[in-house]
Amino acid sequence: MANYPIFHGITLANSATFENLVIESLASDPQGASEGRVWYNSAEKQFKASITDEGGALTTIAFQTTQEFTDFLAALASQEAGNSGASKVGYEGKQGSNAKFSAQASTLDNIIGAIIDAVDADKQALADLGAQNAGLGTNKIGYEGKAGGLGEFSIAPTTLKAALDAMVDQIDINKAASKVSSEAIQAELDKTQAAAGLSESGDYTPSTGANYLKSEDFTNASKVPSLAAADELLDDAIKSLTDTVQSNKVAAEQADDLKLNIAGGVMTGALDMGTNPISSAHVPTQPNHLVNLKYIDGMRAGLDVRESVRVATTAPIANLGGDIQDNGDNSYQIDGVTLVSGDRVLIKNSASQNGTDSPSAIYNGIYVVTISEVSDQTTEAKAEFERAIDADGTPDGEVTNGMHTFIEEGATYANAGFVLGTPNPISLETTELTFVQFSGAGQLTAGAGIQKDGNTLFLNFGAGVKESPTDEIGIDFGDGLFTTEDGSTESDASAAKLQIKIDGDTLEKSNAGLKVSATFQDSVNAIANELNATQIAAGLEADGRYIADSETNYLTAVTSLKTADKALDDAIKAVDERLSSESEAHNNARQALQLELDKTQVGTGLELDGSYKQATDSNYLNTATSVHDASLLLDSALKAVSSELVAEKIARENADNAIKQGAGLSADGSMQSVDSYTYIKDTTSLFGAITKLDVEMASELGGVRSNITNVVNQVNDNVYFELSQNKLMQHKIEHNLNSEYVDVMVWVERGEGEDARFYNDITMVKQESDNVVMIYLTEAARVKVSVQAVRKLADPTA
Repeated sequence: MANYPIFHGITLANSATFENLVIESLASDPQGASEGRVWYNSAEKQFKASITDEGGALTTIAFQTTQEFTDFLAALASQEAGNSGASKVGYEGKQGSNAKFSAQASTLDNIIGAIIDAVDADKQALADLGAQNAGLGTNKIGYEGKAGGLGEFSIAPTTLKAALDAMVDQIDINKAASKVSSEAIQAELDKTQAAAGLSESGDYTPSTGANYLKSEDFTNASKVPSLAAADELLDDAIKSLTDTVQSNKVAAEQADDLKLNIAGGVMTGALDMGTNPISSAHVPTQPNHLVNLKYIDGMRAGLDVRESVRVATTAPIANLGGDIQDNGDNSYQIDGVTLVSGDRVLIKNSASQNGTDSPSAIYNGIYVVTISEVSDQTTEAKAEFERAIDADGTPDGEVTNGMHTFIEEGATYANAGFVLGTPNPISLETTELTFVQFSGAGQLTAGAGIQKDGNTLFLNFGAGVKESPTDEIGIDFGDGLFTTEDGSTESDASAAKLQIKIDGDTLEKSNAGLKVSATFQDSVNAIANELNATQIAAGLEADGRYIADSETNYLTAVTSLKTADKALDDAIKAVDERLSSESEAHNNARQALQLELDKTQVGTGLELDGSYKQATDSNYLNTATSVHDASLLLDSALKAVSSELVAEKIARENADNAIKQGAGLSADGSMQSVDSYTYIKDTTSLFGAITKLDVEMASELGGVRSNITNVVNQVNDNVYFELSQNKLMQHKIEHNLNSEYVDVMVWVERGEGEDARFYNDITMVKQESDNVVMIYLTEAARVKVSVQAVRKLADPTA
């Protein structure tokens, strides 16, 4: 909502106004009347107003009558030719502080006219000086001439135009020469920058394909990219590579001393070959020897072995195409084993092909079963049998006498072996097949140190145990073992005991057993610790393997410290050769650039370090700090000299014309005719005219001041002001203006404390008598009230 002024219950918009002006009627002038307040002083019979004078102080003016005041203001404000306000106001005259222009006493109209003429003449003179037409402007200004402080350029006394023309020509020549020199210097500098790998602006841009001079290399080293910084980074890289090569060389030599030779070596830990094969043509002769595939195939040659089956039947199968059982849980079982789809089954007790024909042995054989539920509404299970692919007669001759397999599970036949005893030739689905158990060893469990192979049980000799030629079990002696009765002499007697031969001080015996000596253990621990430290220092794994670091620059494909040394040596050699070449080219380019730069600096008057040689004994260049700065200073000095000459010319002509034209004088300096004027028609000089105007103006203004004072006093006598001290709803105002007609203005206070303000409200006002009015409010408040008596003012000139 807009913040409109509120008038005691009535809100006015910003553009709203009251049509009638209320002038207070007071018996005496109010104290501290605010600026713009108007009242009628009923005692003095004058209209008065409070205004601010030229000094900024409040003062009171008075008018005898309203008409007189209006006529006076209208006369002073008149712009009618010959009857203007200025023609009625006198002026005492004045001489300018510089004594270049003065006005004698006269009317304000004459003085203003003279001033206008003088200003017009000055402006014409200024226009002539600023004109660019031939014969005007600088052609009218003289110049005394000057020689430059360095003696390189001078101008003889002449006109300002000729001097400026000479300077323009010289500056043009200098700029042309400077341009040629600057272009040659710039071209040479561009070539030098290109040879040094710098941009045209002289900036060094790191190469994204570099190894040691990328942007991040400069950032990590807290260096600003430059040729000098690049040299430092390359120096650091070479030093680091040299240190690394030396360190790797030492580590490689130490690792070579510790490497394990494959031939004759003994592995002390597990060897994980992953998916890599171990090739050997060796024929095993000992129980712990490895065998190869060729040996196993040779052992299996002549055997008709089939993959084991899970169970063997104990009764005929009623329907190979779908035998159904109801075990209450949708399961199908043979020999106590619950079958699942894919299980191999040996059917040896005959079977029916479709459940309608009688079971027959022609359907015996090895089958694969598929199990399914008969219905989701029952607990039955159905088994469908199909001959196994290794016993289905394909190819011909696959099923022959001697085909055998082993049973994995079952209450009756677990671990049993069955062989096909039907004589050859055999034709499936035609020849009855008879399977005979050939192994019952499955019912025996081999204990510790015992093995079984079919029906044969034999001892599983462990380490150090052997079978003697006489079928006895004995000890397989190796180096360091023997049997003895006395502890030193070998003996095969039954009373002999196994002993260990001790050679050296590596091992020692005690009642508790055989142990490694403390001295040897300490030596082993020291060697192990030293080996671990060496592996860590050499960057090897704990098992001695070397793992290449994919994040390195030159070592991603190496497989050992030796190949790493070779890769680093090759890389350093290449870097060293490249650095030598680049360093030589860089030094040559830098020397050429420096030589050219030195010549350029000498040619431009600079020091060899590129600094500007300050000309302290010059007139305009003693503060210059560069060639460009010197050019600007010379340009500014020339401009200043030109401006000063123009200003001096203008000032001289202005001073002369101001005296004549500005003072209203003739061209020869005499005063023009003033016979047609009222106050100065008898004067013969400006001073006399101004003096006479001053006398007349002083006389007229004295009467005006007296009349204004009279009117103001009358106005003040018709105005009364009162500020109530208490908050009331009714205020009695005794103004004592003794007037039947009064204008009343009421200001009502709103707010409390520092926020309290007075607002010009519309309130009910009742005139009780010629000296009393009543103010009625809708709520208690303090008020400011002004009362003005409405009556005619006395004419002060009557």
